[in-house]
Amino acid sequence: MDAANGKIYAISGASMAKILQENSIRVAIGDINFVEMRDVTAMIVVDPSEATVDGGTTLQLKASVLPEGSTVSWNSSNSGKATVSNKGLVTPVAAGSAVITASITVGGTTYKDVCNVTVPSYSITKAAAENGSVSVSPTGPCLAGTEVTITATPSDGYVVDEISVMAGTTAVAVKNSKFTMPAANVTVTVTFKAEG
Repeated sequence: MDAANGKIYAISGASMAKILQENSIRVAIGDINFVEMRDVTAMIVVDPSEATVDGGTTLQLKASVLPEGSTVSWNSSNSGKATVSNKGLVTPVAAGSAVITASITVGGTTYKDVCNVTVPSYSITKAAAENGSVSVSPTGPCLAGTEVTITATPSDGYVVDEISVMAGTTAVAVKNSKFTMPAANVTVTVTFKAEG
């Protein structure tokens, strides 16, 4: 809340807790506890403060700032894992983590807040095959959205019967021996049958 201008900003509970921690004084009088807000002249709060971003998706971060209209600068601690645009749009690059920092400079002082971003990867398990061999490329773990190619090689006298990919109990579409990695671990199963 900007008391001077009579404005209330919508922010998450986690962000509000951060504001109270950094900009308040907890006072106890007898059995009564209350929070006295300091006179805040400048601050920045990033929402959310932590997030998981799957491959093939993006995350738009929001920075609430005082004074209103302050120019926000964005930076990623590990652009090899996740990048951030000058508007706070996070794009995953590879499995891992990165700290996204938003900052403003007011009166020569820089104020910062962060979002801890995790980019997950998912495993590919090959079910045991009889009368042939199976390989996948890439072998995994993979980001969601990665195209995976299945190579099924039958033994002499056999042909490929069926190729299936399951994410738990959910079937993943396979076309031309390829599928798009979902945001889940998968199992690839190939069956072979005798020719003719």
